[in-house]
Amino acid sequence: EVTRLRDTPILTFMNKLDRDIRDPMELLDEVENELKIGCAPITWPIGCGKLFKGVYHLYKDETYLYQSGKGHTIQEVRIVKGLNNPDLDAAVGEDLAQQLRDELELVKGASNEFDKELFLAGEITPVFFGT
Repeated sequence: EVTRLRDTPILTFMNKLDRDIRDPMELLDEVENELKIGCAPITWPIGCGKLFKGVYHLYKDETYLYQSGKGHTIQEVRIVKGLNNPDLDAAVGEDLAQQLRDELELVKGASNEFDKELFLAGEITPVFFGT
């Protein structure tokens, strides 16, 4: 409420995607309904829980693939340029890559685009997924 009264910009980070969580679209809906603010996804998860492979950056058209180390520490990040890059399919598997493409088509059609002025006015929140 304090941020709403002062039109303070809000950044949203959805954490712990390497664990089983609710559907990312449900999480966006919850943020919008609870905070009464529009969500503009900036990154989108590639799988969740044990299938979590990294995130796709919607505005840079880059995929950040995580390599797990000991425990839950990410040791290395590999960047793959382009959503339709065959390297993405090879890295995460064709099924998960296609699932990502399908989800992004829905996300782009159903969510808000990031707008700096709306963000600064506290009317929209950029949403980052990660771990």
